[in-house]
Amino acid sequence: GWQRANWELRNTRTGEMLSGKINGKVTEKIKHGDFLQLSNKRIDDQVNIVILENDDEGERATDNTLGNNILDEIIIQPSSPIKVNECVLQSLQADITMQDTEVIVNAAKLELNGGGGGDGAIHRTAGPDLERASKILAPCHPGSAVLTPGFGLQAKWIIHTVGPQYQDGKQGECEVLASAYRSCLIIALKSGFTSITFPAISTGIYGYPKDAATEIAWDTIAQVLKENKDISLKLVRVASLNDETYDSLNKALGKWII
Repeated sequence: GWQRANWELRNTRTGEMLSGKINGKVTEKIKHGDFLQLSNKRIDDQVNIVILENDDEGERATDNTLGNNILDEIIIQPSSPIKVNECVLQSLQADITMQDTEVIVNAAKLELNGGGGGDGAIHRTAGPDLERASKILAPCHPGSAVLTPGFGLQAKWIIHTVGPQYQDGKQGECEVLASAYRSCLIIALKSGFTSITFPAISTGIYGYPKDAATEIAWDTIAQVLKENKDISLKLVRVASLNDETYDSLNKALGKWII
């Protein structure tokens, strides 16, 4: 298994190579949501190991197979949550329409009439009442946000925002993207919401480079939370179903680990 001398383990968030058993102080270097990459020094095959939710015995890994070899189970110590101003920050690989936070964010079009990707999925799940309510509030210009009920969603409320379409990074895209996150959080704070789930705004068909977009996301979220001391928000998530985007979210969130 991976604990033998011919195996190395690389933490893809930090780039650090770990070898030998994961125990003792080594566990302190691994955080919830990390991707650990197992490399066999003798051949080119690799496997990704994903750290899952913690249970009573600690956090566990899955997908821990390499060809016909079954690897030892990895158990690490549960990590402390990442917090800014007592608000927990989480990256999540999940369907945003299934989130049970008090409010979710819809990366919408200017017309607020639904579309493809997460926008379309939110409209389909919420039902036709959402489009009728959204039309009253349209247009929603890039960087701004509006609030509607969640209708058929688990979340009671939806904040709709329009992100920038990426061109070359020199057309104010960064400022518009940051404004989209900030506008949503201002609505959430003024509404007294306790939990919110964002998508990775503009990283889909709008083409914003994922690493840059996710850094802007977490930097803006953390900045707003720092600026507002007495807040109701206790949980802020950013979710994506896409593997590459989720990896970028984890890397960007890693800089806020204290």
